[in-house]
Amino acid sequence: SLSYILKGKMKKIPQNQIDELKLTFFEVFPQYSFLEKEISNYPDLYEEYKIYEKVRELMLSYLFN
Repeated sequence: SLSYILKGKMKKIPQNQIDELKLTFFEVFPQYSFLEKEISNYPDLYEEYKIYEKVRELMLSYLFN
C-alpha cells in the first residue's frame, strides 16, 4: 500500500489492502497475539511494531482525508 501512495497511485490500491490497513498488527497476524501484552519487554521488536502502526495510521489518514 505504501508503494502505491509513494507513486501517487492511491486509487489503484486493491480494496483488500485497504481493508487490511484498517486492522492492527495483531489483527492481521493473530499468531503473534501472545506477544501483545508483553511486546514492550522486547525493545527492538517494540520499536518496529510502533513504526508499523504509525505508518499504518498515517496511510489511513492520507487515504481518507
